[in-house]
Amino acid sequence: HSVEYVINLLKNFRMKYGINFVSFLDYAMMKNSEWFIDFCNQMKKNELTTLVYWGMNADVRTADGPLMAQARDSGCRYIFFRDNYSTHKEMDFNKPRIVAAVKAATQESIHPLMTFSVGYPDTTWKDVVEDLKFLIDNQIHVNPQFYQPYPPSPAFDQLNFSLQDKEK
Repeated sequence: HSVEYVINLLKNFRMKYGINFVSFLDYAMMKNSEWFIDFCNQMKKNELTTLVYWGMNADVRTADGPLMAQARDSGCRYIFFRDNYSTHKEMDFNKPRIVAAVKAATQESIHPLMTFSVGYPDTTWKDVVEDLKFLIDNQIHVNPQFYQPYPPSPAFDQLNFSLQDKEK
């Protein structure tokens, strides 16, 4: 949606229902930095920054210091980073990005959260312990969950799951 549309929705919900917090669940919200900066500026221009606080989902690849500062100044209070990895090795590769994104949010007084999936097909208990140590050492708050591939995802097919096998 356009920035104007979203701002008008927020103003309407504030006036009609008295909302004071909203969560944006679109992981691509920060992907278009031009749209995101316009959104933050319109929150300020429309004097919504202290009337409607907000939080968002984001991919660690799109979070940086300048965007975090824009978010904070426009009322953002939390950011939920997604665990977007299909294998444990991908998470390992992206640990520097994870740390940078969490640090960027923390430096701007935005509370960072993350998902953490346990049970990727290529993981061992040693991997899980190392990942937990990494999260603890970097003070990253997580929402743990078990890895669950769903049909018709490639991960589901890769693990040779099928509904027919389940029925047997």
